[in-house]
Amino acid sequence: MSAYSSTDINDIAEKVSTYGRISNVLGADLSRDVNTLNLAYRFIDLVEDTRGLENRDNSFNILKDVILHINNSNFLSYLDGLKFLSEEILDLIDKNDIQSFEVTKKYNIIFSSLFNLDSKIKNVFQKKSLEMIDGMSYFKNKIFAKNGEFIESFEEFDTYCNAVAGSVGVNLTSLFSFHSKNKSDYYMFLLQNNNGNRFNLAEQTGIFLQYANIISDREKDKVNGQTFWPSSDSTVYSQESLDNIINQSFKYLKGSFDYVKSLPKSSLNLKSVENRIRGFSALGILKYAYELINIRESDDVLMKDLSDYQKEVIKHEAIKISFSNYYTSKVEEKILWSLS
Repeated sequence: MSAYSSTDINDIAEKVSTYGRISNVLGADLSRDVNTLNLAYRFIDLVEDTRGLENRDNSFNILKDVILHINNSNFLSYLDGLKFLSEEILDLIDKNDIQSFEVTKKYNIIFSSLFNLDSKIKNVFQKKSLEMIDGMSYFKNKIFAKNGEFIESFEEFDTYCNAVAGSVGVNLTSLFSFHSKNKSDYYMFLLQNNNGNRFNLAEQTGIFLQYANIISDREKDKVNGQTFWPSSDSTVYSQESLDNIINQSFKYLKGSFDYVKSLPKSSLNLKSVENRIRGFSALGILKYAYELINIRESDDVLMKDLSDYQKEVIKHEAIKISFSNYYTSKVEEKILWSLS
């Protein structure tokens, strides 16, 4: 159906995100599928974030129409709507924003690769991406109605984070299960167990990553005229402190480590697909956790960047986490202590 290769999609992902740059640990087929899903969700995210879209609700509807036809044999004919949307976004985004520019310009490669995924994965993507768009639309309208300020509590904040990132956690977990069929029970557990939380472990992992993103993007969001931080006062908008929001992220950071500890592993084959998935998941969680440590220690969201030493520590820890729950717990204790 498509002339595009795994190399094309992986090259885009490597330019766009941390996950794209570390996805090679998964092996060729799984990295292609992971990158395809992440890039498709990133395109949806750009429709939410791009300032100046003439009619955002109409843009969301264009996306939904494309996604609803993802299993149709003539799916690529529906990409004309995305071409119009892509051209509009390209006119509005900062040309120095290489990541957003790359995703927007290469929409055809991304969605062609999405079409080529197994129908089981596409069905999950269809369901979760439509939920994501509905959540984005609901909260975006609240932003406009309240002059850029809309999150009234941590409960509402968690609902937003789940809509835009918990859905990705569910889709990736379903993908992991597809590529590790003889261990599917483990992945079903992650989609069912909530560990006492209102969200399952896959969703909690996505929510933690979204917390970290929103914390580190606070200054950029201010420039864009939107406030994602919850309010500590329901009558006069007053943002929660940096300490409070980092503290609130702890339960989702703990859920993320529970997610990794619940993933299957192999002590006999350290390069098994299961261990690769654990290592990949750990790399992303650790990257954002160490960024939060930097932010807390400096009390400055602009000081998140990892040192070369921290990057090496993360690689070392992820390798051990990939086959050891004991070591995973030790790393979790250390990070939570550093953030406390």
